[in-house]
Amino acid sequence: MLHWLLLLFKPLFLWITDGNWRAYHWLLIRFGDIKDQETQIVYARSFRLEVNQMQAFLSRFKLFFVYRLLLFKRRAGIQPIIVDLAAGEGLGPAFFSEAYPDSKVYCWEADPTQRDLLIRNMDSTRYKPVEVLSAATILEVMDQVKGLENKSFDLLKTRAEDLGLISENQLRKFRHLFVHCTTVDQMATILQRLKAEGFDCQVVSEGSMDRPFLQEGTNTAYFVLASPST
Repeated sequence: MLHWLLLLFKPLFLWITDGNWRAYHWLLIRFGDIKDQETQIVYARSFRLEVNQMQAFLSRFKLFFVYRLLLFKRRAGIQPIIVDLAAGEGLGPAFFSEAYPDSKVYCWEADPTQRDLLIRNMDSTRYKPVEVLSAATILEVMDQVKGLENKSFDLLKTRAEDLGLISENQLRKFRHLFVHCTTVDQMATILQRLKAEGFDCQVVSEGSMDRPFLQEGTNTAYFVLASPST
């Protein structure tokens, strides 16, 4: 009985207590029926973003702001340094600039249309920590990153297909990895590589973010969270 009462009242409790939960559901009501390629201006939290892949945006908003999947424990007295190589229109950098206002966020997006949106969206004083990297390929990006800081980075956010182009030595400069996989096979390949290179890994699926283990089912997005073994 108690279990069913908790399931019934949990959404109401979250609506009352969690501003991110309310913002997400407001976005669903306002933009849930918008088709991709229809560019919309989205105001939520402290940011303003142009978005043209609305359904993917809504999914990422839930991951970043409701489930807070990208949060990490910062090092005392050290400025957080983040590299986002799958920045899309800029929601990830917007999240980082809000969660870690004193951070430095380097971001890049491979898709030309999304990269144009990223540049326009990040050209605002509200995103002072964010710098959009000017590079044509992921290899050029990593060359730029190599010369950016003479110290370790806190987080690398990237797609599975790009991770294969990044060397083990480069990956070890990051305290945390967030890798977006779109298939189970892709996820398995990434896990095999990272574990072989000595990373501690955890997998969560888009449909079961409240459980830290991969669930069987029809989920189509998987996230590998990894850190170098100590």
